[in-house]
Amino acid sequence: MYTQTNHIIQQNRLEYVDMTKCIGMFAIIWGHIMLSGWSNNLVYSFHIPLFFFLSGMMFNGAKYPSVWLFVKRRIKTLLVPYVMFSFVTWVLWAGMSIITQSKANIWKPLLQTFIAQGSGGFMVHNVPLWFVTCLFVVELLYCFINKLPNWLNVVICIICALIGDYMIRGGHLSFFRLLPWNIEGAMSALLFYSLGNLLIKKLSHQKLVELIKNHKAVVISMIVILTVFLYFSANWNGHITLGSNSLGRNTLVFYGNAFVGIFTTISFSALLTLIKVKKGIGNRIKEYLKWFGQNSFMVMASHVPVKGMIIIAIAKVFGITAIGVSENMKYSAIAFILTIIVDSLVVYLLSLLKKHDEALMNRKKNR
Repeated sequence: MYTQTNHIIQQNRLEYVDMTKCIGMFAIIWGHIMLSGWSNNLVYSFHIPLFFFLSGMMFNGAKYPSVWLFVKRRIKTLLVPYVMFSFVTWVLWAGMSIITQSKANIWKPLLQTFIAQGSGGFMVHNVPLWFVTCLFVVELLYCFINKLPNWLNVVICIICALIGDYMIRGGHLSFFRLLPWNIEGAMSALLFYSLGNLLIKKLSHQKLVELIKNHKAVVISMIVILTVFLYFSANWNGHITLGSNSLGRNTLVFYGNAFVGIFTTISFSALLTLIKVKKGIGNRIKEYLKWFGQNSFMVMASHVPVKGMIIIAIAKVFGITAIGVSENMKYSAIAFILTIIVDSLVVYLLSLLKKHDEALMNRKKNR
């Protein structure tokens, strides 16, 4: 029998996953605009782990007969766009540096594209791109780990997480903070990817949504309670960034906070997709949020130069510094809304270009 849950699962895309990606991207953009305070600590406590977890949920090793075929596919879908976005955003950044007569070395960030490190002041033209190469490393490792029994899979990933933590917290091993392609961060992120994949192996997407649907009252109560808990716990643990494997005051608290944020975000997103919305403004908003989530890669790769220009514009309008915008909740909120609007237009244009290129390729193949 056709049900609302079937509607959420039936399409090629998973609506609740797209909604989760949308909320996750909102959290990332906010964290890159409001650079301090309780809200920054809150979103940083879970937003990047959430995307590794979601990526793990979508991993299907059965689709690829060999590791090499999977690697070829991920080179095409991850590394090629990574290089393209890095180059384009570097051109924009270098141009702004020349116009503003900045003393920065404009060639250094371009060369750092190949190191792909998200810490140590690298890739200042588009720092969030560290996630792409880090995800590639995680998926490459998981191709082999996935073949192990589930219990051993988890054990190996926990060991990797411990190694990743020791690589950074061991003072005499501090040079590991600058490994290429964020290998040290990948060691910590692997556990999120693994558990996301094992969750779907155990439940399936449809069963997960059904579980949330059938226990709405309990889930809503847990979301409220856990969100309050996360607020205090995230601020106690301080600012963290998985890009440089800086996990706050306590590593166990970091993982606990991350999983709390993952649970609440996915559950809240699933509940949103279950809400019946009649045609009109409500339906348009819902469709927009799903579209934003569907294009989360392009949003992640393009929002930094957009928010940078918007922050500069706001600073000039209000006669303050750019740092002043990013340290004030009111100005940051204005920058956040404008960034979402402008970057949505940018992503829309990019998606049109992508469809045009795909259409041309298909025509060539059919000749």
